[in-house]
Amino acid sequence: FLFAMVGGSTLPELRSSMVLAEMERDGGVSPHVGPFVDVSDVGSLLVAAGFQLPTIDVDTVNLGFSDAFLLMEHLQRMGEGNASSGRKDRVGINTFLAAASIYQDLFPLDTDDTHKGDTSYKDSDVHASVQ
Repeated sequence: FLFAMVGGSTLPELRSSMVLAEMERDGGVSPHVGPFVDVSDVGSLLVAAGFQLPTIDVDTVNLGFSDAFLLMEHLQRMGEGNASSGRKDRVGINTFLAAASIYQDLFPLDTDDTHKGDTSYKDSDVHASVQ
């Protein structure tokens, strides 16, 4: 085992909610997360660093959050932050409220039992995905 990292398709729901909120409130978008490394590029980077025949395994973990504020709180407590050099110093509370509302409307946490007959659905399948 060498390392673990989040993949390029991490948190698409939160990212799209922030983009829509900023477009609506600010008329433009600023970066909120650093660029994610694509998993297909990791092998090339390891070979370039001198490793021979690297093996890369991808595990997708789905986590559920009742709202965007809880998700952002968890990210903050994990030490995740915006390290992008081109970011805005501050995001206004109106933008955060709009993003949370968009997140709630577009990606509600499915808690009903309508998927009981669907074997591909698991209780842990939710909208905040981490790869």
